[in-house]
Amino acid sequence: MPWSVRLQDERGKPVSPQDAVIEFATIPEGAAFRLLGYVDPYGDTYFNHAQMKDFLADWDKLRPTDEQQAQWELVRDMAIRCRDHNHLYVRFMGD
Repeated sequence: MPWSVRLQDERGKPVSPQDAVIEFATIPEGAAFRLLGYVDPYGDTYFNHAQMKDFLADWDKLRPTDEQQAQWELVRDMAIRCRDHNHLYVRFMGD
């Protein structure tokens, strides 16, 4: 099952042209992450502007497959935009 990942504003309105789709296996269980270990596969998980430094450090540790590379980069771009602007959130939408 995949997560849909969205960049949204404080009202929940999407601010990116498309959602990313990330497979659960992209984030390995049991790995040492500051934030990614908190992503809930069955619920929604939000990350804010103040968390983006740690989020990006975690995200850059991942090794996506060739099939996931474009989606991985899309999430990274969302995180950079979130880091650079207040009142934006990266939302992982679980099953």
